[in-house]
Amino acid sequence: MENLADNSFVDTGSSSAYPRENLEAARLEELNLYQIFGTPPEPLFDDLAEVVRIRFDTPISVISFVGETHVHFKARIGTDLEYMKREDTFCDQTIRQDLPVVVQQALDHDIYKDCPVVAGPPYIQFYAGVPIITAKGHAIGAVSVVDTIPRSPSRSDFDFLYGVAKLAMSALDMRKQSRELMEMANRMKSITKKLDEVSGDVDEESSIFLEKLRLQQRSE
Repeated sequence: MENLADNSFVDTGSSSAYPRENLEAARLEELNLYQIFGTPPEPLFDDLAEVVRIRFDTPISVISFVGETHVHFKARIGTDLEYMKREDTFCDQTIRQDLPVVVQQALDHDIYKDCPVVAGPPYIQFYAGVPIITAKGHAIGAVSVVDTIPRSPSRSDFDFLYGVAKLAMSALDMRKQSRELMEMANRMKSITKKLDEVSGDVDEESSIFLEKLRLQQRSE
């Protein structure tokens, strides 16, 4: 199996660079447009996370979305954690990089050794993740796997993660389009109701006018 920890294809989570830092405001704005942060679990995202867990044979896999101060684990297999402070997560580093991120021994890692989930339960050692990137190029979340023992993922493993990240992004787009269509349908329904009410008022006024006209003609 090809070990990517020493390969230029991955970032080992040590880089302090943030290529997308100047896009953070736009990134958060687009994340908000998807109305996904903080929402309950959904079967499709849970299924994607489970597929990833099975592929890597890890105890934990997550699909997360990174907000301004916290990370929301939309799909979480093998953990009950729903939120974490952004600064304490591997996902925060993942959305900062143009490369997938792999950390093989977190306890020996300068950035992660003091993280609550590394120094304490579940004592994470291994992390691998890729960003979920929108059509506009904003990394709004990550697809990740973690384990309590070191691992060496292959290039094909990361290709698989990227494929799942694209599926997650497609699911987000379809979810957003479905919501927008529903909102449009509701607006049309409201407009139609108002038109019916106006039409009813006009019909009533017309009837009253015609009745008055008939009475006037009879009196003449």
